[in-house]
Amino acid sequence: MKKLESNLESFSRNQHSVTVIEMLGEVGIDLGMYRKLAVMEHVKEAGIKTLVNTKCIEFQKDAVIAECKDEQQRILSDSVVVAVGSTSRDYAALKTYCEQKGIPYSVIGDAKKPRKAIDAIAEAAEVARKI
Repeated sequence: MKKLESNLESFSRNQHSVTVIEMLGEVGIDLGMYRKLAVMEHVKEAGIKTLVNTKCIEFQKDAVIAECKDEQQRILSDSVVVAVGSTSRDYAALKTYCEQKGIPYSVIGDAKKPRKAIDAIAEAAEVARKI
């Protein structure tokens, strides 16, 4: 979200019309409570439009096509900033190798499930204590 925050500030300060398209049901869901209050206040003051439960399905030369609840809309744009989350990668081959060789392993962080960094740190600390 840090990149999103700095991009929002930069674009809105330079008199650009800004629309945030968020796939989740809420913008800034990964921010802490106080940081989120500050960011959302800036969003409101800068007149930044937010679309939640929405996904980008196409980039065109002068627009983004977004979809929400099976309805598409064309959003005119001269610039697009893409901030993507992370997804878990398939670790089945590595898991099988470790099991065949008798190598202990733990699946933590985004490999387990994409979440906040603090979750990965806590899981890593828990695994480290067991070593």
